[in-house]
Amino acid sequence: MNLLKTKLFLTLTNEIRKHSNCLLIKHSKNKKYLRNDIDFLSNDVELIKGLFSKKIFFRINISNKENGYHIDFFKFNIFILRIDISSSLKDNEIFRFKKSYYIDIFENKIDAKSSDDLFMKNFFIPKLEFELLIRLSEYINSPDKVHHKEYLKNNFSVLSSIEYNKYLDIYNQEKLDRFIGNI
Repeated sequence: MNLLKTKLFLTLTNEIRKHSNCLLIKHSKNKKYLRNDIDFLSNDVELIKGLFSKKIFFRINISNKENGYHIDFFKFNIFILRIDISSSLKDNEIFRFKKSYYIDIFENKIDAKSSDDLFMKNFFIPKLEFELLIRLSEYINSPDKVHHKEYLKNNFSVLSSIEYNKYLDIYNQEKLDRFIGNI
C-alpha cells in the first residue's frame, strides 16, 4: 500500500508544483509522511480538481463538500489516499476569515522546495501566521484534534503576535482571548 501511495504522491506533486494557486495546509513534520489525507487550500479548486481527475491509473471518486472537494484514490477497490481541497476555510463560533486573508495567504506563500521535509519540499505552503490561523479555526471546530493544539502551543509566541482583526471577523473577542489563553 505504501508503494501505491508513494507512486500517487509523486505523480500528484509533479502536477501541483506547476500551479502556485494551491497551498499545502495543516502539514506537520511530526505527522506521518504517508498519511491517509492531504489538505490543500486553492483559489482555483476547479483547475486543481481537473488535475487530479486525469490520473487514470487509479480509480477516483470525487465528492462535493461545503467549500471544495474530497478526491479519493483507489486501486483494485482499495482506498489509497484522500485529497481534501478547499476554496475557503470553515467558519467557527468565534470568528470567520475575511476576504483579505485569502488574498494575503496566496500573495505571501512560501516555496518549500528548500525544506528538509521530503513531503513539504514539493509544495507551496502558507507563512506561519496564516497556518496558525487555519489550525486555530480547526481546533475551535474540533477540540478533539489535539495535534492542532500542540502545533499552536509550539508556536505560541507567533500566535500571540498575530493581528487578528486584519484577517478575521471576530464575533466574540473575549471568547477568542480566553480560547487562545488556554492553549
